[in-house]
Amino acid sequence: MVTPAQNRNERPAWFVGAFTTYDGTYGDHTERYLREGIWYTDGEYFDRVNDIRPGDRIAIKSAYVRSNPDGLPFDNRGNAVSVMAIKAIGTVTENLGDGRTLRVDWCPVEPPREWYFSTYQQTVHRVTPDDWKRANLIAFTFDNQPQDIDQFRNDSQYRERFRDRNSTHLPGPPNQPMPPEPSATYTIDSILAEGCFFPRAKLETMLQRLQTKQNLILQGPPGTGKTWLAKKLAYALIGRKDDKRVRPMQFHPNLSYEDFVRGWRPQGNGKLELVDGPFLQVVEDARKDSNNDYVMVIEEINRGNPASIFGEMLTLLEADKRKADEALALAYPREPGERVYIPSNVYVIGTMNLAD
Repeated sequence: MVTPAQNRNERPAWFVGAFTTYDGTYGDHTERYLREGIWYTDGEYFDRVNDIRPGDRIAIKSAYVRSNPDGLPFDNRGNAVSVMAIKAIGTVTENLGDGRTLRVDWCPVEPPREWYFSTYQQTVHRVTPDDWKRANLIAFTFDNQPQDIDQFRNDSQYRERFRDRNSTHLPGPPNQPMPPEPSATYTIDSILAEGCFFPRAKLETMLQRLQTKQNLILQGPPGTGKTWLAKKLAYALIGRKDDKRVRPMQFHPNLSYEDFVRGWRPQGNGKLELVDGPFLQVVEDARKDSNNDYVMVIEEINRGNPASIFGEMLTLLEADKRKADEALALAYPREPGERVYIPSNVYVIGTMNLAD
């Protein structure tokens, strides 16, 4: 039985989407959720949804991009701006425990309030006030406080694109080098603008399936752009071109579990060392950075032996196994009793040729 949150300020706030398949209909179900006093997802976010408790604050959001400066409360200087619209807020009254359904006391936000820059595109997103950006978002959403737009515009992440044209002020310690500017927001519109021949509806279906199943296979004849599209879908999932969170690799007949997950490797001193492969490295990065998604793109996934290469990870890849209590022991544990699970912010996209 789920127990009510004792101190809501110590609990996370939840930002959730309303685009899903409900009673056989796919679309935006915000009005129906408000009318019925529920929230539901057909996506397989079981562990996240089951973490939500009665008394937790929850908001329905919708993420998109704005390029036109009309109506923006700042000069966007011709740059695209990521936006999250808050459409409704509420308090969870009951978690039905099925990993999909909540009962919520909703209050519509009319018109929706727009939050800029630091947006969240996951269907179920957990936000804790552990830095000023997240604390500002929670206060904006649930306490009707204004967003501190000037602080965001002059933050190192956004200042090169959005600070005042005549401003020379750069926050931070003097003589500190400016960090590299992150890529702009990346969406399905970005994929289409780069020349994708698939219609928008097809891309939306692919992205929605990736979000819900967390694993996706693109198959087709050689030379049709499967790898190109896989990377673009990965960028759209995480919301930007960030190669630190998209890890590509290729399967081949000689690839083994020891290469991909974990195994003993010879060192220069003649000894063997237990080394994590690329997949466990992605898993560890995602576990340390739970607020962001990570994607592994595997080319020619059928040219290796997936059962042999993934080992116990093949079971853990299932969307309903993405939680700590499903953890399994690895073939090469670092210590007795070590168990590993794949966090819910890890996604896998594979490509394969029909010719194979």
